[in-house]
Parts: sequence; C-alpha cells; structure tokens
Amino acid sequence: MARAAAWTREPGEVYAKASVAWLHAEEMYDDRGETRPLQDSLLYADPSYHELWSSMYVEYGLHRSLTLVSSLPFKIASQEATGRFGVPDIEGETIGLGALRLGVRVPLHRGRWHASFEPEWHLPLYGEPERVEDPRLGTGFMDLGAALSMGTGVPAISGSAVLRVGSVALSVPRGVIARLLGSASRGRPRA
Repeated sequence: MARAAAWTREPGEVYAKASVAWLHAEEMYDDRGETRPLQDSLLYADPSYHELWSSMYVEYGLHRSLTLVSSLPFKIASQEATGRFGVPDIEGETIGLGALRLGVRVPLHRGRWHASFEPEWHLPLYGEPERVEDPRLGTGFMDLGAALSMGTGVPAISGSAVLRVGSVALSVPRGVIARLLGSASRGRPRA
C-alpha cells in the first residue's frame, strides 16, 4: 500500500521523489483574488511569465515518531512584455535555487487511519535579481507554517487517500530575520 503525508517513516527509511513542472502565465491574482495583468496594461502589451521548475523531495525516518522532510527546488524563470509609448520592453531571466523547505512529521494517530502534524520552514536561498527586468525566484520571505494530515489506505488501488490542511503561520522578509539574528548574536553591550 502506498503511504503519503499522514504516515511517518520507519527509522532509517528514505523516500525520495524528483519532479519537474512547466508554468506559463499571462495574468495573475491580486490580493483580493481577482485576475489582473502581469504588468501595467497601459505601459505594456502581451506580458508573459515562464518557469521551468524541478525539485528533489526527501523524507527520512529518524525515529518511529519523527520523520524529517526536505525539498529543494531549482528554477529557470523568464518574463517578457512589449513596451508601449516609448517604454522599454521587458526581457529578463533568472536561474537558481528557490526556497529550501525543512520540516518534521510527528504522528498523532496510528491505526485504520493515520494522522500527523508537520511544522515546516521555507528558507529562500536566492538573492534579488541583478536587473529589474529579471524575475524573482520567490517572495523573498521566510515562512513558518504547519499542516495536519489525515489518511487511510485504499487496498483496492494499492494506494491511499489523504486530506492535508495547513497554513503559513508567520511570513517575514529575509532581511528582518537576518537583522534580528545578527543583533541577538552580538549579545548585550557591556557596562
């Protein structure tokens, strides 16, 4: 039977998965969930964004009650748009690592159905693009989040059914965390 996010790994057990995705967009969602053009439609025509994304995902059973989870994406992102009214065209590309995901999975229930809790941390491994027209490889925020997963085996298909619910609990710019860690590491001034 296949196992997914609700199950923890046995000590020393490893699960690894490589994936590849191709994304293409000509519009995006704003903070109200409404679609809008990628670029200002008065200044640019035919905006587009492309991303080739590959990732290595790994789970490792450290203990029967603790599974380490990690993924590391590699991205090639490009964007383009035709400038209007003398505005220069946009043509940019960025290649690099995305945000490293680190987490742990702890079982909450084992039996006919399984449940687990998974706190996680997303750490951006990229910097700001060199040119303004080069796309960013992520939001630039470090995210702390958690998920609750519940699942059961489905023997008829040698698989499983899983429900996973989660959210980002804290999202802060990388520079803020670096400044906080830097000031904490210097300690208190001497009197």
